[in-house]
Amino acid sequence: PDWINNDYVTVNDQNQIGLSFTIDPESEIRILNVERKTGSSGSFEWIAELPSSPDPQRYTDTRADIGKINVYRAYVRNSCGVPVKYSNTGSNLVLSALLSDGGLILKWNPYRKWEGDISTYRIFTDTGQGWEIEAEPYAGDSTYLIKDIAGLMYRAAGNEICFLIRAYETMN
Repeated sequence: PDWINNDYVTVNDQNQIGLSFTIDPESEIRILNVERKTGSSGSFEWIAELPSSPDPQRYTDTRADIGKINVYRAYVRNSCGVPVKYSNTGSNLVLSALLSDGGLILKWNPYRKWEGDISTYRIFTDTGQGWEIEAEPYAGDSTYLIKDIAGLMYRAAGNEICFLIRAYETMN
């Protein structure tokens, strides 16, 4: 293949990491191997071989720790078993919240290595009524300050508020 694209890395409702890869449709080699690296150091380890498919190939990593940054990539092997083409890498976002005098600080690791750029991040809250858009911080940011904590707590239906962050790609 001329290219393999890591389409997304996401954490699903079962707290597992979902992946999607698209391979050059002109490629005769269509079997993808998936690798994971946890954290910024260390090396990639093989975790799965995906069957040949003309459609985007999806995989769910049931063994990853979603509290840590997991970096993924896929590759194809030639007839000799040698890797010949790798995808771009992608990682899950790990979001943390810190209460300060100025408000609630949300912080996450930036999404990196897309073939395009990040057009925006969207922060969603679930106060017990379902997911609602809370904010759209600047695409270059990886922190966001919620100043109105009282308003946020007032909207809560119970004793828990959940946050979700999504990164959106552009120019690819």
